[in-house]
Amino acid sequence: MSLDSTGIKGLIYLGNKAESYEQLVYASSLYGTFFTVYGTFVVEQKGANKIHIKSATFRMKNYKGLLDLGLRKVTFDSELQEFKLKIKALKKNKEKSISCIDIDPTRQLKFFRKLTQIGTKKGRKYVHDDEFYYRDGNFKMKRPPYDLLNNANCDAIQRCIETKVPFELDSIEKADLAPGGRCMMSELKILT
Repeated sequence: MSLDSTGIKGLIYLGNKAESYEQLVYASSLYGTFFTVYGTFVVEQKGANKIHIKSATFRMKNYKGLLDLGLRKVTFDSELQEFKLKIKALKKNKEKSISCIDIDPTRQLKFFRKLTQIGTKKGRKYVHDDEFYYRDGNFKMKRPPYDLLNNANCDAIQRCIETKVPFELDSIEKADLAPGGRCMMSELKILT
């Protein structure tokens, strides 16, 4: 099993008047809800190998599904050139901003989602968190930590799942992905 990305890569425009466009940076489905995240970027060029993002505003849009999802926080890891979109179900906030970021336009810009568990606050203790636990009658098992998967440990996690789940997971090998074909990241080529 391999987690190397060989899929479709998109484009993001970070050139002159980029702030005029609300650009799709991430789309996925969690808890049966299809959602998207759009970004608006105010940028200034700082040479051939540097773009300064004065501000980036991210907006989340829920489409179909039972639970509304919201943005808790957006951070940027400059070493990985990656925005981390922290998402939580049953959250009202649909917009977050971040400022003063320098990026290298010759590298891919990544958007990685990190999901927070629903929790057990009042009224939520009767909601089964299907993204973090398997459940079938009395059988309940924590799902593998997909966010921590890498090429060095994914085979060990697959073996662990196979010993605890009473059915064949041959779809994992066929798809060469984590169960459910999780979409946790998008990579966009920078267009200036």
